[in-house]
Amino acid sequence: MNDTRMQLEARLSQPISDAMWMLLEDTGAVARVERGEKDLEWLAALCARMGVPRPVREPTRMLPTSKSPRGNARQMALSTVLAAEAAKTPRVVEFRADVLKGELLKSIDDAHIWAGEQSEADGPPTIWLRDIPVPRSGVRLTRNEHTGRIGTDPAIRIAGERGAERLLVRTVPVDFVDGSAQLYTTEHGTLERLRVVVEDLRQEYPWSAPAAALFVLTGMVPAVEPIKLRMQASKRIPACRRIVLEIDPTVTPRQLGDYYRRTRRQLWDRRIRNQTEKHLRLAEFWAKGVSEADVKPRMKEWNRKYVKKPNWRYGNVAMFRRDSLQARKRLLGLHLSAPTPDEDAAFADTGYMEDDAKAGGWPFNEPGLKRVEDTSRRERRRRLAKR
Repeated sequence: MNDTRMQLEARLSQPISDAMWMLLEDTGAVARVERGEKDLEWLAALCARMGVPRPVREPTRMLPTSKSPRGNARQMALSTVLAAEAAKTPRVVEFRADVLKGELLKSIDDAHIWAGEQSEADGPPTIWLRDIPVPRSGVRLTRNEHTGRIGTDPAIRIAGERGAERLLVRTVPVDFVDGSAQLYTTEHGTLERLRVVVEDLRQEYPWSAPAAALFVLTGMVPAVEPIKLRMQASKRIPACRRIVLEIDPTVTPRQLGDYYRRTRRQLWDRRIRNQTEKHLRLAEFWAKGVSEADVKPRMKEWNRKYVKKPNWRYGNVAMFRRDSLQARKRLLGLHLSAPTPDEDAAFADTGYMEDDAKAGGWPFNEPGLKRVEDTSRRERRRRLAKR
């Protein structure tokens, strides 16, 4: 298999179809990467524009170095305490002592430079094979008591029908602003060791990978956000996509509703309306598709089925076909423009950045404080009533 193709598939975390790969070759995109004119990130972005979804990278949220006048006291205190707890975990302590020699890096720029130097020192990335079947008989699974790695006795041959279905290249984030840039890791390398520490932290703490990596390297405190939102945008059918919310128990229903309403408007540039019962039934009725010759008989069947609903009756075949196809399209969400999951709109912007004091910063208010917007509305109504 072409090395460029393997690295691209690992980058996208999914296989590239032969047809897509041939198109990339025919357009000269692959050759430009192999000649060094463009990098793999450019090729992955090109695939995304051609309909191949990319893994979503979560932006980094860190506590500001100065106190924000609009910051939420509980979230900031929780973020600080969790970071202090994480600093005590054995793997963090060991990594900082062995790799950083007890000296944390001073800034994001220093962390970025350090990661680049380690990548060069570690050497070429390790490619990992996945989904390798183990024969049902004649093979015994073993586990190395020192590393915990699983093997087979006797060793199995990975080839032909028993070959791996997928491969991957492990990465760590090096763009500590939005997590979009990644560096490949090498087995037993320093960056692979950092990746393991980051994954351990993510299992225990509500941090993104870039935030966890920045914490390990610099000691900067990841912001624990009251609401985190992510999009499952890789589904082929839009109706199968889901918005996943992670919510702090202290967030009130009203705050959650306000946040979701605002964020949904950012994700989609048009209002999402529910369909009427008639159009839902039309989509269901048309689910298996109808040939051109069967449209009229199906229309008659529809009229007989809903004879008690005269407003649902059709007398025009073209209108019946149009409404049915449109109803199916709307139900599957195919009329909606796809949201952009790699923009900040796809994640909770809870205002832990340095510009908290500006409009649009922290979206919630401290308990017991009046909302300026609500007060002004009440004041305007009161004044109008006096007139």
